[in-house]
Amino acid sequence: MRVHVVFLTALAACHSAPPNDAAPAMSPVGVEWTLTSLGGQPVGKGAGGRPATLLLTDISSRASGFAGCNQFSGTYTLSGTSLAFGPLALTRMACADGDVLERSYTMALEQTTTFRATSKRLELRKGSVLLATFTRP
Repeated sequence: MRVHVVFLTALAACHSAPPNDAAPAMSPVGVEWTLTSLGGQPVGKGAGGRPATLLLTDISSRASGFAGCNQFSGTYTLSGTSLAFGPLALTRMACADGDVLERSYTMALEQTTTFRATSKRLELRKGSVLLATFTRP
């Protein structure tokens, strides 16, 4: 009888595994993410043809990146799938072609309450509302 119970338990464990096409969840920390959309709409490049980026580091829970015109830096708090950004400091370069992207991007960071990350994609959300999507370069 024990052999059958072990076999059934092992079979049940195999059956409850996620399908092969389901991407495993991961931490967004330690990856430089490239911004691809804001509010579900694709974004272009920022000043100098550079994409906006986001990097979360373990060291002092620092967030940094390129916002479309200026570099930014600040703190973040991560717990489970909750993510919040503290005040962001930006350099103050004048850019004609990255200002709109920068304002929209930093506003999305400030509104973020949760995230979802896989090995290839990061989503920032405010509740169920998708704020920003990133990919791994």
